[in-house]
Amino acid sequence: MAVLSFFVPLGSTLPTVSHLLFVRDNVDPCRTYPLSFGLLKDAFTEHKELRLRSANACSERISNFRALLLFMGITSCHNEWATTEHALKYLTRADQVPYRGEAEAVLLESVPKEAERILDLGTGDGRLLALLRIDRRDAEGVAIDFSPPMLAKARERFRGDRQVQVIEHNLEEPLPDLGQFDVIVSGFAIHHCADSRKQALYAEIYAALSSRGVFCNLEHVAPTSDEHHRQFLEAFGITEAEEDPSNKLVSLETQLQWLREIGFKEVDCHWQWLELALFGGVKED
Repeated sequence: MAVLSFFVPLGSTLPTVSHLLFVRDNVDPCRTYPLSFGLLKDAFTEHKELRLRSANACSERISNFRALLLFMGITSCHNEWATTEHALKYLTRADQVPYRGEAEAVLLESVPKEAERILDLGTGDGRLLALLRIDRRDAEGVAIDFSPPMLAKARERFRGDRQVQVIEHNLEEPLPDLGQFDVIVSGFAIHHCADSRKQALYAEIYAALSSRGVFCNLEHVAPTSDEHHRQFLEAFGITEAEEDPSNKLVSLETQLQWLREIGFKEVDCHWQWLELALFGGVKED
């Protein structure tokens, strides 16, 4: 992942949405760029043969400031989820996520009671996997996360439970070979991955599912309007400046289409409230 840091000299204007999207999509991900606003000029020169993607086509509803947050989140060399402060801050407010219990109830109904192996991607403190195993006590659970504070909480939750394995793994990397699963779930994790990685991860999920295996993703998706985004922030009691810079949000419809193209059947959105959605599909051989 490229380290793309820059500052804005006095008298300069902030980069436009077009500038930010151009740099995001066209810089070499293997390079480390210097701390300089000249980065933008370098990117334009180095990639002048590449066609600038339309900013309006990518996002008609984001302001320059929200684009800046998106840009910084995508290119940050430091992922805040690896820090204790950020992880614990999330855990503190996790139960306060509006309608989370309602969404999780729908997810539980979508997962077969007879599931024998369950994989939880970005498990956090293990909350979702623990809920699933209430009615599936014999099911083997595998919980994946990369954040040390989250892993510590998950291991504490499942201490002494021989049916659950907690594994350190970054979802930015290809999934390890863990065998086949009847169910794969994720809760508010995949939206931190870059778009290309999201698509690749969905394909890896499909490959890891057994026949008639179920995938359910409770996720933060892109807002459908500025008004919906305003309502979302208001419900959480935060401002745009306080949004998680690691968010890389994609529309619900786009992700449903990705699942269909991969081969998932019965692809659908099972629940939605503003920018939170539960969606997924079934693998049919």
